[in-house]
Amino acid sequence: MVDTAEARAAKKLLKSAHHVRDFEALADRARSYAGVMQRLGKRRARQTAVCERTSVCLGEAGTLGEIYLERVVSVADLESIGGHLHLCVAHNNCIAREYHRRLRMNAAEFWQLRARAPLALLEVARGDEEEPGQIVEYDTMRQFALSLPRSMLLRVVRELDASGDEIREFNRVGAFWKLREQQQPTATVQVGQALYRVWRFPDELIIQGRKESRHGRRIGWSRFERDAVSSWHSRARGRPKRARGELASTGNGPGMTAGSWAWSSKCSGRRALCNQQLQALMLASREIYSLLAE
Repeated sequence: MVDTAEARAAKKLLKSAHHVRDFEALADRARSYAGVMQRLGKRRARQTAVCERTSVCLGEAGTLGEIYLERVVSVADLESIGGHLHLCVAHNNCIAREYHRRLRMNAAEFWQLRARAPLALLEVARGDEEEPGQIVEYDTMRQFALSLPRSMLLRVVRELDASGDEIREFNRVGAFWKLREQQQPTATVQVGQALYRVWRFPDELIIQGRKESRHGRRIGWSRFERDAVSSWHSRARGRPKRARGELASTGNGPGMTAGSWAWSSKCSGRRALCNQQLQALMLASREIYSLLAE
């Protein structure tokens, strides 16, 4: 007989059957055996690897030392990382079990950033083969502010082949999907004491702003997406409709317009430009206005 926990439990049940005098006692032993098998099955399912373990060294980050990006391959690993980071995936509740199910069914990928201990847990959702993945969650220990350099987070984006554009930590340092290939800016514009580097894409605008202050150089990253603009109907009696392409105040809608497009902020970084600031920048710089109006 194979020497496994299940086999040993079965052997113990069969041996005890010779000494049992009544059917009820034997049924109790069988139920006990079934319970042991269920617990062993759940333990084995938690420890079973659902994918190949992958580890990539991203480089060093200050006092943290070397940072690694590693694939989470089992529910037991997910629970262990969640325990270190004080996340819900470490618990046995309905929320945690949904994450466990997604891992077992390969409905999502889970990756950890770690140094000597886990630093962050990432969940990546995959679409079809033509679309990149999407980092949908990036969780760290609540009492620990993890600040990784932009180059390292861009490496994460490239290694995962997944966009982190909706994640605050990626927004803060400008680790955007469109910039993963280290593209040169479309334009560099000086407005007053601030220097702006602008990347213009067909449907997206990325701006890095630098300004010297008494606290040192301040760097902010902003990202805007554009949507088609339809004619706007004024509520004021006798006032003409706003024509397509007219410069609009941001107070009248979710974005601001130039040409026939509306630009809406999609960045959550602390120093990101809002729609009103983008409009002011566009009015202060003919070059930026021309870029937006294309």
